[in-house]
Amino acid sequence: MDRGDSVQIAKRRDSLSAQGGLPAHARSYVNLFTVRTRQTPDFIASLPPATAWYDKLVRKHDMVIAGPSKVVPRFINSLVIGFGSTFSRCCSAR
Repeated sequence: MDRGDSVQIAKRRDSLSAQGGLPAHARSYVNLFTVRTRQTPDFIASLPPATAWYDKLVRKHDMVIAGPSKVVPRFINSLVIGFGSTFSRCCSAR
């Protein structure tokens, strides 16, 4: 391992510790599959301690998880619109 590799490893370790020890894909997972709401520090202080990693992650940003996101229905809607408009355009061209 040369000096460049050790510098890259140190930078990666520092960036992970700055993010709370979780890689970027963990935050992306939480953002994609949950609905979050911003709350006041008083409200967050009144909640029981966060036990799951995703609760700890969002509470660091003064947020709480309100529930699951609607990623699957939105994805299906996008597929219907995408294929429907393509099919409609192909059939009406004849």
